[in-house]
Amino acid sequence: MTPGPLDEVAITDVPDTARSHTWLNGSAAVAITLALVALTVAAIAVGIGSLLLYSQSGAFWPEAIPPYVDYLGEPYHCMDLGSPDMRGLTVQGHTIGGGLIYARPPIGSEASAGFVVVTDGNRRETCVFGG
Repeated sequence: MTPGPLDEVAITDVPDTARSHTWLNGSAAVAITLALVALTVAAIAVGIGSLLLYSQSGAFWPEAIPPYVDYLGEPYHCMDLGSPDMRGLTVQGHTIGGGLIYARPPIGSEASAGFVVVTDGNRRETCVFGG
């Protein structure tokens, strides 16, 4: 074999424009990093919000009838005790999940009964004072 013209060119004489290309260039890496940071921040915000809601109502997601209700700054523990007596009760507020809180009208800023009734339109639960 006779030597060809390429035999005289050194392998290291590659032009600068022939750099290796990868699928992840600089701007794609920045975009992926920013997306991951945004996703992490959103997940942390949802987690903190769920924990705060849980500390207030005993539920991680807003529920019409949560395990606990705050009425006039006092805790009430909700449970299914059968059909509650609704005589004398009027709508006094809403739960975080949109349920209606029925209670006797307060005297001043104090609750006038040891219980409230929370309803979501289909079912009713009695919530007793003292959570």
